[in-house]
Amino acid sequence: MSSEAPERGTVVAAIAARNFLPRARVLAASLARVHPDLPFAVLLLDAPDSLPDPAQEPFEVIGVDDLAGADARTVAFRYARRAACAAAKPALIRHLLSRGHERVLFLDSDTVVTGDLGPFLEVLDRAPVVLTPHLVEPATGPAARERELVIGLAGVANTGVVGVRAGGDGERFVDWWSERLLTRCITDPAAALHLDQRWADLAIGLFDGACLIRDPGVNVAYWNLAERPLRIQGARITAAGRPCRLLHASGYDTRHPELLSIYAPELRTDGLGDAGRLLRRYHGALLEAGEVEAQSWPWAFERYADGARIDPAERAAHRNLGAEAERFGDPFAVGEGSFRSWLGAR
Repeated sequence: MSSEAPERGTVVAAIAARNFLPRARVLAASLARVHPDLPFAVLLLDAPDSLPDPAQEPFEVIGVDDLAGADARTVAFRYARRAACAAAKPALIRHLLSRGHERVLFLDSDTVVTGDLGPFLEVLDRAPVVLTPHLVEPATGPAARERELVIGLAGVANTGVVGVRAGGDGERFVDWWSERLLTRCITDPAAALHLDQRWADLAIGLFDGACLIRDPGVNVAYWNLAERPLRIQGARITAAGRPCRLLHASGYDTRHPELLSIYAPELRTDGLGDAGRLLRRYHGALLEAGEVEAQSWPWAFERYADGARIDPAERAAHRNLGAEAERFGDPFAVGEGSFRSWLGAR
């Protein structure tokens, strides 16, 4: 949609529907402050006309139709917005690798770059896949065991930060991950599924050289903040005394600024010291980037081509067909030969 980034080297990537565009803008600004030479590309998992002028965004905008194959559009039909953004990760990474980038660093759009990413990228020079664990030491505090159990249900790795290197096992991982997320990017603890994450746990055993990076300054979030206390020291931010590189504001909601995350209501920002101060800075940056307006924006993939709303059961039915659904073509289409027509005739 906008001009392409340089064809070689490292690219940082994220995915956003329209409601998360302000977060992508804040991420872009934070990346530019620390690594002004690193290109940043965002897959807009929404209508192509969502942005009046993509060239005005502080990142390269990639549209769903820019990606080869039908994966991104298929997952946009098969899943609700949050799960679709998770399931589209491999499609975006594959697209960027196919353009000639040697390394792709994927970040969830609600992430802030707070320090030098060089050490992470150096690991990616040696490993085809780099993942980040939720925890790098035993949980602490009064509910430590319970928190570990909850994290166990979500997976060892948190895929808000994923690095993939071109060629070999890096690209094989992307293809393997993509195939599974086309039908099983769901949250079902009984089936050992938590969106895209539990699949990624298997990568360590399946792909030679894939690794977990145990840097406490990478992917600092509500689930590990007790073990990685944040400190502001002038222009420097540390986590557990180490440089903080990536702060993941998962579940932060500007409508509830008193909470660190809607997923952890017991963590209130006014009792978190420097972590709370960082979240207040993030809050202000989001508002400046258009967060209030974005919260009311609908998602383009909530409806069929004729405007009828897609029911969750219809999304599940398409998922369950797997590759058989390809015979219907565009899943959003209506009329004779469409998926919806077939579903209604059953």
